[in-house]
Amino acid sequence: RKNAAKVIILSNGALAIRDSIQRHFNDHQDVQIITATTTHGAYTEQSSDTKSIISGYCVVHAGEGLTYCTNNKFIDACQKVGWKGGALSEFEMNMMLWKKLSANCVINPLTAIHGVKNGQLLSLDNTDRTITYILEELSSIAILEMESFIQAEEDVEVQAHLQRSIREELSVDFLKSFVTKVMTDTSDNISSMLQDVNAKRTTE
Repeated sequence: RKNAAKVIILSNGALAIRDSIQRHFNDHQDVQIITATTTHGAYTEQSSDTKSIISGYCVVHAGEGLTYCTNNKFIDACQKVGWKGGALSEFEMNMMLWKKLSANCVINPLTAIHGVKNGQLLSLDNTDRTITYILEELSSIAILEMESFIQAEEDVEVQAHLQRSIREELSVDFLKSFVTKVMTDTSDNISSMLQDVNAKRTTE
């Protein structure tokens, strides 16, 4: 679909947004849906800087992360501005999006409840059990969804290899390590849900 309009989804909730757009366009040949994900941390704050006088705020880059996409041209553009990351297959992207969702499901609500930055969750008492409960539920759903995704693979050995990857990388222990790394890498970031709470907006 060389001339198809390209819709790149780079936001929280990419899996649900992708499914919603696909239902809306009903596999329309002129629309290509591309998924992407990033672990960069950023938030906005009020600013009196003359450069920000029109908008009234500035963007604070609060964590160096990685950006991935299923579209090579988008990744080339990201790398030209210094963003680290790479191109992924559809399988790899779906796996990455489930991992990113695990981080959002843990970090967003807990930072909003406790009123802390991402990295401060690492030193809070009595959060480990809550994190485990969240990841147990997400892991069970993610594994079912990804095992359904690979059913179209005709090569039995390839399918078995993908299934092993799914059960390993979407396990509770693996997801907990991933979430902990995101907390560390974006330790100074104010999560989007906490920003909403502080601004008295409806949360995600």
